[in-house]
Order: sequence, then C-alpha cells, then structure tokens
Amino acid sequence: MKLHVLIEKANRPQRALACFALGALGALGMAPYNAWPVLILCLSAFYLLIDRTRLPRGAFIYGWLFAFGYFFTGLFWVKNALLVDGNPFSWIWPLAVAGLPSLLAFFIATGAWAAKRFADLKTGAGFLAFTAFIALVEWGRGFVLTGYPWNLFGYTWAGTPPMIQTVAVGNIYFLTWLTIFWFSLPGFLFLRTLQKKEKTVFIVAALGSFALCMIFGIVRLQTAQITNVPNVDIRIVQPDIEQSEKWDRSKTGQHFLKSIQLSQPAEGSK
Repeated sequence: MKLHVLIEKANRPQRALACFALGALGALGMAPYNAWPVLILCLSAFYLLIDRTRLPRGAFIYGWLFAFGYFFTGLFWVKNALLVDGNPFSWIWPLAVAGLPSLLAFFIATGAWAAKRFADLKTGAGFLAFTAFIALVEWGRGFVLTGYPWNLFGYTWAGTPPMIQTVAVGNIYFLTWLTIFWFSLPGFLFLRTLQKKEKTVFIVAALGSFALCMIFGIVRLQTAQITNVPNVDIRIVQPDIEQSEKWDRSKTGQHFLKSIQLSQPAEGSK
C-alpha cells in the first residue's frame, strides 16, 4: 500500500503517533549512524501528514510531535553528562531528557504552522514555502536564547565528506535547507494534484543540485592543498581527573597545577 494511502486511512491519534515515531526514527540520520536515507522517509511522510491537516494549529501539533520525537531520541545522550559519579544534580536527568526536546520542538512546530497557514502544500510554491519555513526556524534555533544548533538536518552529511564540502560555499544552514528540499520532495511528489511537467522540474532540480554538490565536494577534496604552519607546536592535555574529584573546590589548585605540568615540553623536545 502506498505511503499517502496509509496516511489518508489513518485517524488523528494514529497520525499524531506517526509524527512522533517518524521524528524518533529520523534521529538515526545523525551521528554516529548518519543514516541519511532514513530521513528521506521521515521528512517525506511528515510533509504528507502536514498536508493532510485541515488547520494550521493541527500542523503545529504534528510539527511539535515530530520534532519532540526527533530531539528526544537524538539528544537522549544528554543524560550521560548528568549521571557521572559525584554529580549532585543527577536527579534532574529526566527533566533534561524530556524538557530540552519539548522546548526545541516549538521551532519546527512553528515552521509547520507557518507553512500550513501561508501556503498551499499541494503546489510547487507551497512546497518551496515549506522548505523555507522549516529551514528558517532551524536557523533561528541556532541563535535564539544563545542558540542550540544541535542536530540540524544538514549534519546528516557529517559522515559523507564530499557532501559536507557544500558548507564552503554557503554554511550549515544552507546545506540544511538543501537537505530539507531533497528529503521532503518525495512526499510532495506523492500528491495527486501535480502535473507531470511540474514533477519533472522538481525532480531535475533535486537530482541536479544533489549531483552538483557531490561533484563539487569530490573535486574540492581531491584538489585540496595541505599546508603546515611553521613554528607552531600543539600539545593535547588530558589530566584524567576522577569525576568524583572534578568539582571538589579544595582540589582546584591541584588540578590546575597538574594541567600545567602536563603542558610542559617533554624532555629532549624542542
């Protein structure tokens, strides 16, 4: 059964659950998995779900659920930083694991609301508006309240060196917009109202831009000039301080001196 048929047959609770599940699954596109093909399914299905909502507030709810699942799974590792030995605030880890994703989810939710409020997602212009709004709120997430640009969709290419070179001509937000465009396009193409000519234009644009980015990245990596800066020495220091002692104020000076000692040139080195 086709994807858009499944979505049409689903009721509201099922669609809401699907949004959360798609977001949670989409986190596999980030490191260490970098399974970017998964994001194609997730963003395309999310686009179809947003299109099926009747009102902008429904798109907001679906957008929030999708983003909450995405950040809940993708940022679950945050708990590890709170469960180290000797941390008196370890009890707060459930709030961090659920609270941070719930706040970040409002950005994508706002983008979904705006796309539904100001655009017809069944048209080419509507699709471009959707990609622009989601990319815009992702950009905003990197700056609002000091910013938290973790797991931008463009980061899915971290394990694909040629593609990540695209940031040399734009930045990570430009690559994020391209990624949203590429990965949401199959969902847009599922809509029955599109004419063949319009579909062809978008397919050619997507495949052409994708190929261009890959070719640019391959050429850039092959022609890169590696240069060494003279008279610069770098030493990486790991004092290996026990977590139980790390925040002991009475040992602050001791820890500082240990780092200084480890930073000294090795005997016989220049």
